Amino acid sequence: MSVLEKILEVKKKEVEKCKQLVPVEKMKKLAIEKCTSTSCENKFRNIFKKENFCIIGEIKRASPSEGIISENVDVKGIAKLYESLGFFAISVLTEKNFFKGSEQDLMDVKSATSLPILRKDFIIDIWQLYQTKMIGADAALLITKALGNKQLSIFIKVLEILDIVPLVEVENEYEIEKALNSGAKLIGINNRNLDDLTIDLKKTERLLKYIPKDVAVISESGIKSREDFEYIRSLGVDGCLIGTSFMKTQNPIEIIGERI
Repeated sequence: MSVLEKILEVKKKEVEKCKQLVPVEKMKKLAIEKCTSTSCENKFRNIFKKENFCIIGEIKRASPSEGIISENVDVKGIAKLYESLGFFAISVLTEKNFFKGSEQDLMDVKSATSLPILRKDFIIDIWQLYQTKMIGADAALLITKALGNKQLSIFIKVLEILDIVPLVEVENEYEIEKALNSGAKLIGINNRNLDDLTIDLKKTERLLKYIPKDVAVISESGIKSREDFEYIRSLGVDGCLIGTSFMKTQNPIEIIGERI
């Protein structure tokens, strides 16, 4: 069983318990009510303007590849740091079993910054989409490998209705085709293999040619140094997502070189 399969197996059980506590229809109603009661502009949509290179700084406590990254994480403090450095957005891991995150982490970040927030989790059920709206995320990760064709298409449409930007993650040419056919307008190329967790930073360069110019592209995972960052930025992608490296250093400037 791959790492991704193990995570999804646990996630499925977790979501079923959540649905017993709050049924899908009730969660849907609450999410729709939240949509009608809020009218703020979703700043994450600025990524489609393709005006600047967008850095998404991630907040995560642990990962399957690294184990515990930081014992004591001041999520509000990190959020304020990312904002002070001019980052485009903040990604928050809300998966609790393998990444030690929580929905509360995202809500705390939301309360501490004006930057748009990306929810990173393993979304496999429409219930989670409504939950994503309830906790205040502006964008949500959809992992192509974890979803069927029809499911991915429906999830993209539902997120759009909820005014949440779908970031559709891919690892290969087949997944790019699947993502585009499902209506993806923002694609994340994951340089990490979700089966064995190996990193290949050249993956972004290889896959970029398969993605139309009108689709926004983010490079994810594996950026550990200034050289890595400059290489990814030189490829012509719209931005990058950096997590572990930022969480390990107290000075992200070491990697990005300067304030954006």
